[in-house]
Amino acid sequence: MSKAVAVFIGSLRAESLNRRLALALERHAPADWTFTHLDLGGLPLYNEDLQPSERTGVAALKEAIAGASTGRIGTAVMQGHLR
Repeated sequence: MSKAVAVFIGSLRAESLNRRLALALERHAPADWTFTHLDLGGLPLYNEDLQPSERTGVAALKEAIAGASTGRIGTAVMQGHLR
């Protein structure tokens, strides 16, 4: 069964462990799965005052997530909690 997977890595480092794990998952996934890596670097800092007029990076991220059938989030876990 084909899947469109949205991959969100919570690190901007090219060699982050979470990025490497996500790429390994992609290499071992079924051939009919497609992966879209979402760009954290293009997102503005959160500011609720700007929410009604979303910035371009936020709108593009929402569109990519809406087009996915599943997702994978890679982020650091510190002392058992997501940060």
